[in-house]
Amino acid sequence: MEFLSGSAAATGIATINSLGNLGGFVGPYAIGLIKQSTGSFEWGLYFVGALLILSAIVTLIIAGTARRARTTATANL
Repeated sequence: MEFLSGSAAATGIATINSLGNLGGFVGPYAIGLIKQSTGSFEWGLYFVGALLILSAIVTLIIAGTARRARTTATANL
């Protein structure tokens, strides 16, 4: 969070914490629903794996966008 300071950093940390806690609730619930539908934990774990891959892709996209914005801002000085 090097680009956030003060209350913006606190808000960012709180948002990340809230999403993590929400994932801790929704993840097991989703796995249970998928197991109930399919009769196996296999597809539930595939679902969680797909979400992990999706989150990695989103993180890389956001990091690349922030890096480009920082480079553009530095070049304009």
